[in-house]
Amino acid sequence: MKILVVDDQVNILTLVQLVLEDEGYDVHTVSSGIEAITRTETQVYDLILLDLMMPKMTGYDTLSILRKESRTRHVPIVAFTAKILRGDESDMLKEGFDGYLEKPFRPEELTHIIKKHLT
Repeated sequence: MKILVVDDQVNILTLVQLVLEDEGYDVHTVSSGIEAITRTETQVYDLILLDLMMPKMTGYDTLSILRKESRTRHVPIVAFTAKILRGDESDMLKEGFDGYLEKPFRPEELTHIIKKHLT
């Protein structure tokens, strides 16, 4: 299974990549929404893990574009964020995310959410 991880923090990208590759996933990483959109034009992913708080293009903006494209319309996209406030969970689902993972996370939480959305 091929997973795209989108986050503007290199340490987060590295950690997620190590955890998921250890589980046998093919993990690709990019540091912006713009890069994610470009990457999905040439690659097919089974799941996208998308940070919400990024400069220039937020996760919500990126999600909106990805949901309009036929190649990514039905790909599970999981929000990845450090700031979840009351009501944010339902807002994320209403906007089109398939789930969410709160930072900081434990490796088992990450693998659980990935497996849940890939089955």
